[in-house]
Amino acid sequence: MKLPVLLCCFLVLSFHILKFGAARSDPHELLVIRCERYHHGRFCTLEWDPYCGIDGRTYSNLCFLCQGNGFNQKVGHKGIYQKLARRGECRRVVCPTHYDPVCGTDGRTYSNECVLDQENGKNHKVTVAYKGECHPCNRYGTHCPAVHDPVCGSDGRTYSNECYLCQENRGNPNKVKVAHKGECYVFDPCVTYGKLCPTKWDPVCGSDGLVYSNECSLCQKNGINMKKVKVSHKGWC
Repeated sequence: MKLPVLLCCFLVLSFHILKFGAARSDPHELLVIRCERYHHGRFCTLEWDPYCGIDGRTYSNLCFLCQGNGFNQKVGHKGIYQKLARRGECRRVVCPTHYDPVCGTDGRTYSNECVLDQENGKNHKVTVAYKGECHPCNRYGTHCPAVHDPVCGSDGRTYSNECYLCQENRGNPNKVKVAHKGECYVFDPCVTYGKLCPTKWDPVCGSDGLVYSNECSLCQKNGINMKKVKVSHKGWC
């Protein structure tokens, strides 16, 4: 009597394995689904028997799961495809609200790593580049490369590359920003003056330590003496 009962149980279990590609078990268990029965081009039924794929998407049944994009694993010399999935709908993870920012490889700042994973559908196209908010200086260490790729800082100085500008910002990341790529254009105010200067008294202190009646007068002296004296500041030296 026991033998027919055992045989019946075996047949029922075999039927479920053939139908679903895996025995029904713990709903949270990751199952290996054999997809050779659901090759592309086959019409899928509208039966609602959901599976959660490891891409974070809910598929209405095994057929749609197997015909879905990505995460196929080819096994054996016959090219049989299988997928990993869990029974039931995908449960949306509620991310914590605390602010622990990470910078994604897409250049965006996410409030925490959970939010990054959730917004990108766990497709792993965007990963954590580094901890903290996205800032160009965060990707540099204490040693800068000896590469000449000049940038002009917001302080009017030319830095040999962005890393050296960031070194200037240690402890204050917003102190100096990149104004533009390339060397800073130095404006020469002397090009705005002609040969005759106004007589008004508006003293400036030159970089040579002398006081000039006005900026134009300083520029005029530069032309005569073939020097490049600059204005250090307005007023007396």
